[in-house]
Amino acid sequence: SHSWGGKSNWEERKKIIQYSWPLLPGLLFAYLSNWGDHILLQYFKSSKEVGFFSTSYQTMQALMGLASSVSILILPKLIEKKLSEPSVEQNYMTRISPTVISLWLIILIPVLVFVPWLFSIVFGNEFKEAIPVLLILCAAVHASIFTAIYAILYEIQGRLGKSSYYSAIMLAMNVIISLTLVTKYGGMGVAIGTTVSFFALQTLYLLDQHRFLKVPNKKAIILLIF
Repeated sequence: SHSWGGKSNWEERKKIIQYSWPLLPGLLFAYLSNWGDHILLQYFKSSKEVGFFSTSYQTMQALMGLASSVSILILPKLIEKKLSEPSVEQNYMTRISPTVISLWLIILIPVLVFVPWLFSIVFGNEFKEAIPVLLILCAAVHASIFTAIYAILYEIQGRLGKSSYYSAIMLAMNVIISLTLVTKYGGMGVAIGTTVSFFALQTLYLLDQHRFLKVPNKKAIILLIF
């Protein structure tokens, strides 16, 4: 506003800060959960194991990024409807999200069948030992659509603090499980910790939003288990 000669409005800035500050610890928790495993693995195992885990992890992240694109498309429409339709979140939960999740699973499950084959082509025979780690991590990819679908509701509701709290739980679970399994199983143990923590986050998002919006969660739980 200063660059265009406008007046600084502290009240508006204060609202933005109050709304968005919980993003900072949430992003920190997510960052530590995502990349702390590499440090943990390097401490207990060889750089070779770190390389195998890292390539598998980045492949998983790329696949999860596809789900993030869904939320980018949906969020502006939800905000627009929220201005004129107070019950838009309930309609979204009961009508839109189950359809999007079902379509996602129909498309993604066949794609994941070919992921190990594509992984071998891209990275070569030297990284074939990474495929078991990749398969464990891919178990979290299916349900990444739940994170994408439910995370945007926290933005609309102004409940980013709750989202950050669940990210802290994810981090704690990841550290505990990975630390327990890394010495015996190496990259596979860390992959189990990562996958379980992601699945826990997805489950917490689902249960919290259905409770907050007073929408039955039976269908969503069936989809998540499936």
